[in-house]
Amino acid sequence: MNAQAKLNVPFGASLTQIATLPAGASRSMEDPFEEKRTPWLLYLFLLALLGGGVYLWRTGTLGEWWRDLQTPAAAPSAAPSAPAPSST
Repeated sequence: MNAQAKLNVPFGASLTQIATLPAGASRSMEDPFEEKRTPWLLYLFLLALLGGGVYLWRTGTLGEWWRDLQTPAAAPSAAPSAPAPSST
């Protein structure tokens, strides 16, 4: 207590007695304030993904794939076109 409250002996004794759990309550041994573990596996996966992307970019594979996505695919023709008439 940081206040300058006046404490008498009975009040001080009530603050320092051993706490008991209420009926039906249970204890949890989990610490909510513990330091969280660092997700190293996630960091390693993201680094490998970035490395793979850089590799594909440097080899030109990523650029080819991107160009293939940007160019529309030629629609297959349903019937072959008739030959043009020749002028003789």
